[in-house]
Amino acid sequence: MAQKAQEIVKEAPKRKGRKKAILSPLSDPNNLIEVVIAFNSQTDYMALLNTVLNKMIDITYSDAGTLYIVKDNELVFHIFKNKTLNLFKSAENEEIDLPPIQLNENSINNVSAYCAVKNEAVIVEDVYSDERFLFAGTKEYDKRTGYNTRSMLVIPLSGTDGEVLGVIQLLNATNPTNNEPITYSEVYTPFIAGLSTIAANTLTNLMHRKEMHGVFLSFAAAMTQAVDERSHTTKFHTQNVSKYCRAFAKYLSDRFGAGHKLYFDDDHIERIGIAALLHDIGKLAIPTDILDKHNKLSDVQMGNISNRFEIKKCRLQIERLTNLISTAEYTKMTSAIEYAFETIKRISESDIITDEEFAKIQEVAAIELEVSGNKTPLITEAELEAINIRRGNLTPKEWAIMRNHINITSRILDQVTFLKNYVVIPKWAKNHHEFLNGTGYPQGLKGDEIDIETCIITIIDIFEALTSLDRPYRKGTSTDNAIEILRGFAREGKINGEILELFAESQIWKGVVT
Repeated sequence: MAQKAQEIVKEAPKRKGRKKAILSPLSDPNNLIEVVIAFNSQTDYMALLNTVLNKMIDITYSDAGTLYIVKDNELVFHIFKNKTLNLFKSAENEEIDLPPIQLNENSINNVSAYCAVKNEAVIVEDVYSDERFLFAGTKEYDKRTGYNTRSMLVIPLSGTDGEVLGVIQLLNATNPTNNEPITYSEVYTPFIAGLSTIAANTLTNLMHRKEMHGVFLSFAAAMTQAVDERSHTTKFHTQNVSKYCRAFAKYLSDRFGAGHKLYFDDDHIERIGIAALLHDIGKLAIPTDILDKHNKLSDVQMGNISNRFEIKKCRLQIERLTNLISTAEYTKMTSAIEYAFETIKRISESDIITDEEFAKIQEVAAIELEVSGNKTPLITEAELEAINIRRGNLTPKEWAIMRNHINITSRILDQVTFLKNYVVIPKWAKNHHEFLNGTGYPQGLKGDEIDIETCIITIIDIFEALTSLDRPYRKGTSTDNAIEILRGFAREGKINGEILELFAESQIWKGVVT
């Protein structure tokens, strides 16, 4: 590419003849290094484009410049700067009404299109006398603004692979010592051509990182969608947790400012949001009959119990018809069976079982059903275990399976290669069930072993679960009650009380659309 640049430098001036080059800022090696560092220090796409245009304007002593980017076989306007008119326009912060320039053989009468299609730098000594290209747009602009375009240098932004990423159009070179107009033949050197290649390569690398970043974000979003779509009971949980985490981190940053331990820049906020998106990814491997279990007894278990109770009532009826029991006994026993069934159903649908109800179930569990000489309990051991859950809906075995989603999350994320800035995300995500007092799981971490970012995710994860309306096994509680429950956790030393009170103060849930 260096050889190509030199050929371009030689070719362009032949049209008008080359003058002795004016001393360029790049004559000082330190300035050259400074420009290269400026290009490579940018991590933001538009900031890099702005830096490239400004540096190219400076090192060519130009008065104005425009930067176009190739998109869908067109040159699309991105940045314009004019010192004389004191103008700066950027596609980043305003809508630009300039039409794109088509890139094909039929459009190369436009100097910028020619530069992009041919991958050649073009020097125009005098816009108004040059007959190689049409300058209708430039002349119309001059007429409308009173600007006087004289000379022009158009440089392709093409990397070492030869792909043209964009075009820089520079206007009106001026001798810095006497402010007299000069031609670009006097300032354009192989160094400038080389810098355009460096700028293009930097842009390529940044675009590649941007694409990789997009792929990573799409992966996180897809995994989140897979988890949420799989479970009806937590359909929007992970998305809501991520939105709350981002909003709360932004609130903290605005409240405390740079340098504070609770200040997070935009990249940091994004990392917290991604960790929140991935915190329940392990639930992909949890059976849906556990994820969506809305009562203590599953629908299948409740159906089996109902069948046995109906059979028991039929047996009692047979015994009455065969005079094995009296009508009074039949009525009493049938009523007891129906009451027992309704009690089981009510307990199954309740979040908490009382001591009285617990005792009643033990009585019912002792009743047996005899069919063809075989005795079967009205309630099996597995069903009894489920009914006897004192709080919640999951048995100890089911809780063990559910809790294992953290280990699965860890194993899944361990298989992902996280970019440099994102290596902490798996740690934040998989520790969200750890408590500061060491009573959490799976590792029983304590205190400073748990990052502040994880503390934020933990609090918001619990808050969203408590207030969610999509949990069929219980009604969502109010935000005020959820905060009080969390304050109880803070008093027990489980969660960070300072973070909790800031979260309560922020009330970010009111401004987040879920």
